[in-house]
Amino acid sequence: MSEITKSMNELKDEATKLGLDFTGIKSKVALQELIDTYYKSQAADDLVEEKPEVTEDIATSQAPAQTRAKGVRGMVAQLKKEALKTRIVRITNNDKRDNHVTTTCYLCCENQYWGISKIVPLDEPVELEQCLIDTAKGVEVVLHVDEIVDGKRTGNKVPKLVKKYVISYEDID
Repeated sequence: MSEITKSMNELKDEATKLGLDFTGIKSKVALQELIDTYYKSQAADDLVEEKPEVTEDIATSQAPAQTRAKGVRGMVAQLKKEALKTRIVRITNNDKRDNHVTTTCYLCCENQYWGISKIVPLDEPVELEQCLIDTAKGVEVVLHVDEIVDGKRTGNKVPKLVKKYVISYEDID
C-alpha cells in the first residue's frame, strides 16, 4: 500500500471517529481541511462559553436495564389500557356502492407490542374498543362525484375521498 493511500485511510478513520460526513470528498487535502475546520470550531466553542456541568439523577443513570425496561413496559401497559377502553357505538357504512349488501366490517389495530381485530356488525349498537373506533374513523374510500364548474355540471366525474363509516356514540349512564 502506498503512502498516499495509507494517509488517506488514516484521515478517513479520523473523520469517522469525529462523526464527520466526508462523502464526496476524494482528495486528501480537502479531507484534511474538513478535519481541521472541525477542530477549530470545537476550540472556538470552548473559548466562547463554558459548558455547564451536567448532573444526573443517580437512580436513572445507574439504574439497571431491567428497571428501565419496566418503565417501557409500564408505558406500553398504560397506552394499551387507554386504547382498550370500550364504548358503545353504532357503525354505518357510508360507501354508496356496497352499503345495501354489506352487513359487517373488519377492524384491526396492531403495533409491535399487541394487536386486536374484530368483525363488527353494521347498523347495530356494539361495545367496541377505542382503538378500533379510531381505526374505523380513519378509513376513507374514493367516490366519483359530479364535476361542477361555475355552478353547472360538466358531465364528468371527479374522485373524492370520503369517510367510509359514520360512527354514532351511545352513552350509557
